[in-house]
Amino acid sequence: MGKVIYIEKFNNNGGKKMNLKTFAKLVLFFANNTKTRLYKTKLNKLLFYTQFLFYKKYEQDLLNTDFVCDYFGPVIEDIDSYLENIEEKGLIKIESTTYGKYINPVYKLSEDAYSQEELFVLNKVAEQFSDFSSSEISKYSHDEILWIDTDLKNIIPLKDAYKLNEFK
Repeated sequence: MGKVIYIEKFNNNGGKKMNLKTFAKLVLFFANNTKTRLYKTKLNKLLFYTQFLFYKKYEQDLLNTDFVCDYFGPVIEDIDSYLENIEEKGLIKIESTTYGKYINPVYKLSEDAYSQEELFVLNKVAEQFSDFSSSEISKYSHDEILWIDTDLKNIIPLKDAYKLNEFK
């Protein structure tokens, strides 16, 4: 994993530099711990819930990226380029179906690759959404006040993570 630590480009949302190592770890975790195929739509929502729950609990920006309010829910701008980057590193394989692109893990990281705080949040998010399809988690995210109160194509403020709905 050491060669994945840095990313050379900035994303388009305020010049934050994505933490690609953490991104890769989270993608691998969800690709290995979801009961349905991990389509990009579902991945975006899982990452949103991970980022905002982590901030709500620990007041730390896990990914150092913004989520934008999009029609199908919160998304990371340029997620395709980040996924391509970790695919080029041989960590995942992006597959295509008639329903879209999904992520197949090439590796499974051991638990010691994650901090206790990361594991707590990742397991909580995985427990909540493992059985959800992309459309189900997208619909679920539309009930978030964070999504409702943000205009389309605008950044969802991480500082408002305390507004995140409690999981059902």
